[in-house]
Amino acid sequence: MKVIILGPGAIGCFYGGMLAEAGNDVTLVARRPEHIAALNQGLILTNDEKGTRTIPVKACRADELSGEFDLILLITKTTGSRAALESVKHVISPATTVLSIQNGLGNGDVICEFVDPSQALIGMTVYPCDRKSDREVVTHGFGSTAVIGVDGKVTERAQKVCDAFNEAGLNCETNEKVLAHIWQKCCFNAAANSISAITYLPMGALAEGVGHDLEIRIIREGIDVANRCGVDASFEETKTMFENACVAHYGHDASMLIDAINGRETEVDFINGGIVSAAKKIGMEAPINETIMDIVKLRTMAFHHSYRREEKR
Repeated sequence: MKVIILGPGAIGCFYGGMLAEAGNDVTLVARRPEHIAALNQGLILTNDEKGTRTIPVKACRADELSGEFDLILLITKTTGSRAALESVKHVISPATTVLSIQNGLGNGDVICEFVDPSQALIGMTVYPCDRKSDREVVTHGFGSTAVIGVDGKVTERAQKVCDAFNEAGLNCETNEKVLAHIWQKCCFNAAANSISAITYLPMGALAEGVGHDLEIRIIREGIDVANRCGVDASFEETKTMFENACVAHYGHDASMLIDAINGRETEVDFINGGIVSAAKKIGMEAPINETIMDIVKLRTMAFHHSYRREEKR
């Protein structure tokens, strides 16, 4: 397949490297000249199965792309999805499949602003990846991928992408359970990411005391919304995933916390906000997630303004 990677961070570089290593024609789209130059020297990828190796890939700016592509893999921050897809719309054809494996809910709706729904896929990934430099990514332990059509059904395009991912060792599935997995990951992130951003606490500390109780309420409310939307998501599975992650990644700082500290827009609108939006579509309320979403936004503003005050001293 000819593949574009939109969002060459840790996950984007990992997927790009694995697909390229399996013989696919992969181009990573970046903006910074030094990032593009580094990627064109080859991706340095380390995992438990194959150790460390350098994998040839191509990298360029979006406006330098030409020709037709089979797959666009969207792995930017959700806040950057529309701009990313707008930048590559000149190479999107009816034959192009666009897949989001981003956090949160509503990513399929954004893709469908640019392509026919039959070309759009949504999915999720649970590979733990760390970017060591512009061209070096490390991952350890078990990971998986899941893809499905935006209507929650297994499609021919979903199966084709799933097969290609499995050939590349990306442990992919496509079945009717995928939508539940996407919701469960969203509810997990709604608890872990948001409370970390509000409190500055790492993952492990979130499993203790009142923090744990609040996060379980966030998860339960999100799963209730999913179930009311007809999605067979499991509260117990999500609760177990959260509690296991707090142990396995005790000192990990959530991405939403890092974004908030740096005054960047977070993904809270697609995570907690995605739950709230889904609830409102069916005439339901999600007051816990809505309140948490507003507090995260205030916390991000507070970080930004505190740094501005420091600059004035």
